[in-house]
Amino acid sequence: MQFTTLLAPLSLLTLAAGSPTGGGPDALAIIYQNPDYFGYSKTIFDCECINLSPPLKNAIRSIQLFNGAHCAFFYGKDCGEVRGDYDINQPDLVNWATTDSIRCAQE
Repeated sequence: MQFTTLLAPLSLLTLAAGSPTGGGPDALAIIYQNPDYFGYSKTIFDCECINLSPPLKNAIRSIQLFNGAHCAFFYGKDCGEVRGDYDINQPDLVNWATTDSIRCAQE
């Protein structure tokens, strides 16, 4: 009886932890402040332009993409001038220190 009582809560913890890719079923991407998908993050769910604010403004260091998404990074607010585009996960974005806005979409 004690064994069954212990297993039930442990199985719920496994479900709560989510999948290793994270993001949830509707997520397009997760951007991170640090390399290797670590630190402060923001999950992107829709195709609208997102103006970044600190700590992610000018500080995206890694990105995970889901559900066939691709993301474009932009100089300045309101997704004006394209800085770059990604369609695969990037664990270490060294050259993205000047990204002010981002837009992700599904292919």
